[in-house]
Amino acid sequence: MTVNELLLWLSARKQGSWPQFRAAVEELDLATPPGAVGEDTALGLHQQIRFNLERLAHVEFNTRECENGWRVVPPILALSEDSEKSIGVLCGARTPKLLDELNRVATVLKCERISQPNCPDVHRILASRSETLIECAETAGIRCQVDAPTALLSHLPKIDSLCC
Repeated sequence: MTVNELLLWLSARKQGSWPQFRAAVEELDLATPPGAVGEDTALGLHQQIRFNLERLAHVEFNTRECENGWRVVPPILALSEDSEKSIGVLCGARTPKLLDELNRVATVLKCERISQPNCPDVHRILASRSETLIECAETAGIRCQVDAPTALLSHLPKIDSLCC
């Protein structure tokens, strides 16, 4: 089994406990691929996958609504734009039907699927304008987060408030 299949399972369940998550990772017999580099071997595999799912905005762990547990965030196309192009990254819950629909509506755009060890595949769509990606997401039935990097950074505490 792969982390992609784990994310599908998590998406179907929507939320659960930490022991359920850990058992799912162990049951799926996910293993670090031979020759994988950059993985922290001091962490257990379940922790590596947990951090990767959080980092890629698919699953939240230990939030107020699910203490000692997890929940999958709703599917969203996170957008980032520079002067030359717009990039949409699929985050959150995913199903085969959603992936098929997103690929179908984005047929005229460049779609990329990037695999990494112990992470679900990254699905990216590139366009010349954000409006094109917003239309694709709406047609596929998901929401967009415009200028996602700035939106995320704006919710972090100020650096001076982190000092002792």
